[in-house]
Amino acid sequence: KYIGFKILPYAKKSPIRFKYYPYKWFVTKLSSGRKSAGNFQYTEKAQTDTEKLQIGKSSETSCKNSVTLGIRLISVHSPIHKKPEKEFGQYLAGLIEGDGSIQKRQVVICFHELDTPLAYYIKKEIGYGTVTKIKNKKAVKYEVSNEKGLSIIAELINGKLRTEEKITKFRENLIPFVKNISLMPKNNERLIDNGWLAGFSDADGSFQIKIIKRIKREEVRLNYQLDQKKSDILNQLKIEFGGYVGNRKSQNTYYYGSTNFGSAKKIIEYFDKNHLQSSKYVNYLKWRKAYCIIMKGEHLTCLGIEKIKNIKNRMNNKSLEYQNLNDTE
Repeated sequence: KYIGFKILPYAKKSPIRFKYYPYKWFVTKLSSGRKSAGNFQYTEKAQTDTEKLQIGKSSETSCKNSVTLGIRLISVHSPIHKKPEKEFGQYLAGLIEGDGSIQKRQVVICFHELDTPLAYYIKKEIGYGTVTKIKNKKAVKYEVSNEKGLSIIAELINGKLRTEEKITKFRENLIPFVKNISLMPKNNERLIDNGWLAGFSDADGSFQIKIIKRIKREEVRLNYQLDQKKSDILNQLKIEFGGYVGNRKSQNTYYYGSTNFGSAKKIIEYFDKNHLQSSKYVNYLKWRKAYCIIMKGEHLTCLGIEKIKNIKNRMNNKSLEYQNLNDTE
């Protein structure tokens, strides 16, 4: 039997424009009376949630068996990078809860040496403090002990902290030494609603691409991961973004992972709005690009898998790219 393409309205539209049309796209293999290279039939239905791609084997473009994935569409264009501005207090609170310490009359935040520009940005916004190299480590630290600087930090993060440990340190080591400030309740807002998670992720988060070899195909997983000693924040992430929380009993720690694509879509929506400020932003953009490749079904082709592998291999080569990012702001 003759195998060919069925052309429908919008068939010539590129995936970048999908988000402007309220349709689900279904890709199905045309039936054939004998073994042949698989071609695809594109049909559309007026639906609004998950775009499902059911793609068959093709000798021309694919070297995998048929796979069904639930992939939600995003714009292939990442937004212009911006500073937190109105969300600076939330961002700073998250950053301190991840990589900061609130000591008696002193606040210290540590950064990887690649993130020295971020340390100076925080110093500029606070208006006080010093940035110094940590001896024998690829790291720098931002320290504030000036009373006015501590007062500014206290006002910025008061009511925005989420972990009991940091709230206790804030109450005992900072509140008594700043004027005209009373401790506000714990931050119970949704993580998705403000910039706290961006700061926390700049401290403790990571973006990973995993390629798992199966017998007849290679499986791509996009993982956003956070590791913590306690599971409270991680459980909240699971509620809002999906994913799972695991326990490393040997280390007595917990971790959050988001290997399903539905969670990845929500994570992209969040970080497209609340931008990372560290060198991890470069990794996020590459992780996001891999999602776009998967969204278009290219990961089911040999060429698409190679693209994702190349992105994965470049994910930690971020020093120059991050410097260029900061030079443009």
